[in-house]
Amino acid sequence: MKFTKLKTMNNLIKKTDLSNLSPIARNVYVASHKPMIKSYEDLNIVVNAIHVCITQIIADKGVRLETEDINYLKTTICRDIINDFSSLSLEDINICFSMGVRGKLGEYYGINVATLYQWLEKYKNDIIPEINKEIEYNLPKPV
Repeated sequence: MKFTKLKTMNNLIKKTDLSNLSPIARNVYVASHKPMIKSYEDLNIVVNAIHVCITQIIADKGVRLETEDINYLKTTICRDIINDFSSLSLEDINICFSMGVRGKLGEYYGINVATLYQWLEKYKNDIIPEINKEIEYNLPKPV
C-alpha cells in the first residue's frame, strides 16, 4: 500500500513513500497528521467519536456492561482524553484502543477507566516515540 503526501518546496513536488514502514507505523504516521483533539471547536464531534471507539472495544472484547457503567466509562474517559490527551488525534485514540483491546498495550484488567487510561498513557508515552524513531529512520531525508 502506498500513501503519498505531497510536499512543496521551491515549487518542487516531492512524494513521501510510506510503503517501507510497518503497518502500525504507517497508521500512527497518518494519525499524527490529523487534527489534534484540542483543535476542535465543537467538542460534540470529539465526544461522539470517543463514544464510538468505546462501543467498539466493548463489542470487540465481548463484554457485557450495564448501561449505567457504559455511560460512566464514556463520560470519564472523554473527560480524561480532553484534559490529558488533547494533543492526540481522534485517529490516535482509535488506534490506541484497537491496539489495547488486542493486547498490544499491556495487561488487560477489563474494560474500565483504569485500563483505558493505561492504554492511552502507554500509547502516548511509549508507542508514539518508538514509532517516530522508526519513521525518522525509514523516511527519506529532505534534500
